[in-house]
Amino acid sequence: MKTTVFRLCLVIMCITLIQSSSGQTITTPYNYPLRPGMPQWRNLRSQAQKLAALQVPDSVLGRMSTEALINTCLDYPFLFLYTAYSDSLGGMAHVIAGFNGLQELIRRKDAGLQLLKTYQAYDPLGYGANWTLVEKGDFVIRLTVLELLLSHDSILTQLNSDGRLELLAQVVQKAKTRANDRLYSFPNLEASARLAGRIMLKENFTEYVNAAIANNRQLRFFDGERRHLDADEINEMLRHAGNLIDQKH
Repeated sequence: MKTTVFRLCLVIMCITLIQSSSGQTITTPYNYPLRPGMPQWRNLRSQAQKLAALQVPDSVLGRMSTEALINTCLDYPFLFLYTAYSDSLGGMAHVIAGFNGLQELIRRKDAGLQLLKTYQAYDPLGYGANWTLVEKGDFVIRLTVLELLLSHDSILTQLNSDGRLELLAQVVQKAKTRANDRLYSFPNLEASARLAGRIMLKENFTEYVNAAIANNRQLRFFDGERRHLDADEINEMLRHAGNLIDQKH
């Protein structure tokens, strides 16, 4: 009898522990069990199968802290797919549509602040001298993706004016840092310029809005025209961003 009661108590304790742990917040990024390059990956024949294999289980997704979720998204093996599109922000929308982690992140109410914190901490020169070209490429892609995510209207709307201006200051600072480093080519700054322009439009910065209307270039770009900004446009947008920062300080 005592043995039976002991076993019953043990079962109840195990169930209780499982139930309580299932409600705990997960603070570590998701470890993808299957990635491109693994032997099992070759068994996946279609793109749909590959996308399905990279989804985060629902039981994990909802319990992840936003910080852990951001790091999970930045480690997403198909993050680079935005580069397959002529419009990087449109490409990012396709990546978001194919990954439940990014979809969850966009829905989080604290995503704006947490993405800003992650962006603030991201050092463009923080890559290792002995890193491979692939590792350096991933490092550049993650920084660009951060800027593309921060450009998302729902994210910019979450931030108040002070938050957007702090973000703009970070954009200008990181753009200057990258401009003097050989790892980055000038097109890498397009996402920076796009983000800066969206912030200035949100802040209704008259100088920039009037200039954009006058030359009818940047506003067409933000309206979804599928083309790249040239060097002059990128420099112009970042110059206006610097002017707004100086005006507010």
